[in-house]
Amino acid sequence: MSTIGQTLNQIQALQDEIKEAGAEDWFARELMNFTTVVFFQFLPHSILDGKKELVEPSGKVAEKYYELASQPELLSEFIRFSNMGQFLCIWNTYEKYLRQKYRNHFGRNKFKIKELFDDLIARAKPAGFDELKEEFEVMRNTRNSLHEGGVFNRNFDSWSGSFSGATYSFLPGEPVTPLRVADVSQVMWKHYQALETSLP
Repeated sequence: MSTIGQTLNQIQALQDEIKEAGAEDWFARELMNFTTVVFFQFLPHSILDGKKELVEPSGKVAEKYYELASQPELLSEFIRFSNMGQFLCIWNTYEKYLRQKYRNHFGRNKFKIKELFDDLIARAKPAGFDELKEEFEVMRNTRNSLHEGGVFNRNFDSWSGSFSGATYSFLPGEPVTPLRVADVSQVMWKHYQALETSLP
């Protein structure tokens, strides 16, 4: 599992990349705002964790923080719940971008986001077409699992796909591994760049 420090470094690198690209439309701004909020949320934990060895905690609040932070299951749950909420927030922005892009270029809409994405990618023909579709499916299946309490629907077929250097398996009735929000943000940025290049 990645550390909070690694997540902060990944977010900073992504934000630097967005700034260097000079992207200033609403999706780029939303991605910057979103990653800044995530950075802000995790930053105090990184700072406090770094000071744990340097300073003896003083006061009941500090003692309670370090007591809770020492519980591995609590840290995992904190990250899991944070990721689920954050993922839904950025997914909504990403889906809105895809719908707007499709409507602006083709003058129509589709209700199902999978059909819209498949058609959008087929028409745009961006580089890395197959990889983009696979990443989209990993995100979509993860999003859909949240409607089932984080479990892949029992009525669906097994499926696995690559996402940010890892393979994610979706098995009927089994819990779905949450996606790291820093990875999701990076992948969505990559999709945005591919679509903006293909359909400016």
